[in-house]
Amino acid sequence: MKKFIVTLCTIICALSSLQAEGKGETGPEAGRALAAELCALGPDKDSTMTATLFIQRDRKTEIAVPIEIKLLKDGKGWKSIYQTRGSNAVTLTIHQAPEAQNRYELQGGTNGPTQTTVDQIAVTPFAGSEFWAGDLGLEFFRWSDQRISTNVVRRGQSCHVLESKNTNYAAGAYSKVISWIDQDTLGIVRAEAYDQSGKLLKLFLPTNVDKVDGRYQVKTVEMRNEQTRLKSRLEFDLKTE
Repeated sequence: MKKFIVTLCTIICALSSLQAEGKGETGPEAGRALAAELCALGPDKDSTMTATLFIQRDRKTEIAVPIEIKLLKDGKGWKSIYQTRGSNAVTLTIHQAPEAQNRYELQGGTNGPTQTTVDQIAVTPFAGSEFWAGDLGLEFFRWSDQRISTNVVRRGQSCHVLESKNTNYAAGAYSKVISWIDQDTLGIVRAEAYDQSGKLLKLFLPTNVDKVDGRYQVKTVEMRNEQTRLKSRLEFDLKTE
């Protein structure tokens, strides 16, 4: 289950903002090694999960979109499939494998079957939400410039602070992403995405945790657009105790 949650949502546990200096290696070599480890995390077996994607259209309007998420083993890699339900259903398929470039396919809604370049698809909103296809594919961990800037402790949990810089970005893409990675679970506790002028654009956070089979798992994650003040959240259907 650990790899399933890490790959799917990129988070395992939610920790508070209390932090102190932690220990661990820093620098580009350690950053590249950590990013490679994160990119290699795939499912042990095929899995399916249902969820609801809540999307703010404006400050007063929010819509709820049912979604099914599948992880399927595929040769040496795996496929992550995000499919909305109902009219104008949208399906995003992400082909992932260690040490390989992601491939994205988007179809449905206003899009016909499409397989385009990473630059074109990675900045495409999924189902009109604040989650870009590249966010769901962890695209920023595959950038060439990775560096652990420091290590911190949050409520007794050690986290790496990984800076991923986009050295060849397309129009509208992130210039860098700073991620707080829990050292024990390799889950993302927090991620900040910056635009090309260096301003904070998006904030990715876990906001709700439930106990499932004796373990705490993330139930809700949010993607907040810090410039438009709109947000989307993904709520997973977990069998809780």
